[in-house]
Amino acid sequence: QPIRTGLTVSCMKKIWLREARLRAGLTQAELGERIAKPQSFISKLEIGKRLDPPVSVVVSLGKALTVDPLLLRF
Repeated sequence: QPIRTGLTVSCMKKIWLREARLRAGLTQAELGERIAKPQSFISKLEIGKRLDPPVSVVVSLGKALTVDPLLLRF
């Protein structure tokens, strides 16, 4: 069972995708390779040209960046 902390996702600090990628020390191309997407896809997410990625992509991004996917901002 998950541990209940009383915190909701909305009160946790969200992190921008670019910031999470840079903290992980990855280029856009490297992150794209990890989630099987082209560098251009990562770029569009970071600059806001693609605002609603599929849930499967968000989960993959979270795993690749070791960030809770619910905390990623696009």
